[in-house]
Amino acid sequence: MDKNIYSTARFTGWMRCDICRKQIAETFLKKIVGTLVRDAKGKVHPVCFECQGKFREKDKMLSALD
Repeated sequence: MDKNIYSTARFTGWMRCDICRKQIAETFLKKIVGTLVRDAKGKVHPVCFECQGKFREKDKMLSALD
């Protein structure tokens, strides 16, 4: 599995947080201000900076997605 998590999560258009559905800001280098979380099935979920602060652990982020 040689794929880069950031290249697989690149979408055309606006990226939204999977928890709160707010638009995720990007830097001038087109990097998101937040994180990408991969679940057990391998699907990548973008999470904004605010939700990343609320849910510090990966397990809590994944449980908030459901």
